[in-house]
Amino acid sequence: IKNKNLNDQIIQLQNEVLINTREDNLNEQIKESNNELKSQIEKQKYGCVLSSLGQITGKVPYTTFYAKEDFITNNKNIIKKFNKALNKGLKFVNENDSKTIANAIINQFPDTNINDLANLIDRYKNADSWYENTYVNIDDYYRLIDIMIYGEAINKKVKVETLITNEFNK
Repeated sequence: IKNKNLNDQIIQLQNEVLINTREDNLNEQIKESNNELKSQIEKQKYGCVLSSLGQITGKVPYTTFYAKEDFITNNKNIIKKFNKALNKGLKFVNENDSKTIANAIINQFPDTNINDLANLIDRYKNADSWYENTYVNIDDYYRLIDIMIYGEAINKKVKVETLITNEFNK
């Protein structure tokens, strides 16, 4: 992050949206990462989204799936099918507008209205936060590692070959 000349800007990378609030007591509520609350804060003019983490950091593989090496070795067909389903979902997101996506997933967010959900999807799309497929770019991986070191989540780099396989992305 410091390499991007952000002049010591403090950024918490805990799946939060950075906002500016008028009331300090809202800060603890915001940390719950509740999209409905964030939307309500904006509607009530208590705060606003300042930036998307994706816009600040560039592409980072935030969402990952883990499996032990022996599971991968013994279940390649399951992993291929799972990966194919993920790519199908990413293709749907990349080929459709936010309203169409919101209508497809609204049942997963029963406390959110369709317009708020579409607005949140627009933010992700505008920040270019979704990959086109499940292939993990090595530079993006190391960008995530740098962020995790900066945030003191880890204390040293881990080689990409240790944690990532793109074997199922061919």
